[in-house]
Amino acid sequence: TVHLLSQRTPALLSKHFFFSTGLGWTLSEDSPDWYDWEDESEIPKPPFYLQFVRAGSRRGWSWCTSRDNYYSCEIHWLDPEPNSESDDYGTYIEKLQDEEHFVDFYQGYYQPPTEAEYRRLFED
Repeated sequence: TVHLLSQRTPALLSKHFFFSTGLGWTLSEDSPDWYDWEDESEIPKPPFYLQFVRAGSRRGWSWCTSRDNYYSCEIHWLDPEPNSESDDYGTYIEKLQDEEHFVDFYQGYYQPPTEAEYRRLFED
């Protein structure tokens, strides 16, 4: 599984690896969930890219936009939150806050919004 692969080779599944090498997973344009958007617009693009997230020892994944205009959906965590008394907890909280900063536009979404939801987001 992806989770086991991320435990065995963490650097392979980092978002920096995907963005810097151009490798990664995206929603197919053939998917019924894919829709078009205005590329030159100031609003965030739909989150059609899959990224892997690491906050301390905790791993997860989320949908995100492209790296040139980066926003993220909520994170699907694969590991439990570290104990607040563990050595890793401070690092976890710091990295978690870094990641949550990018969730503002797509807050509450764990998957890409439908086209109607996306249009409502930027009309509000």
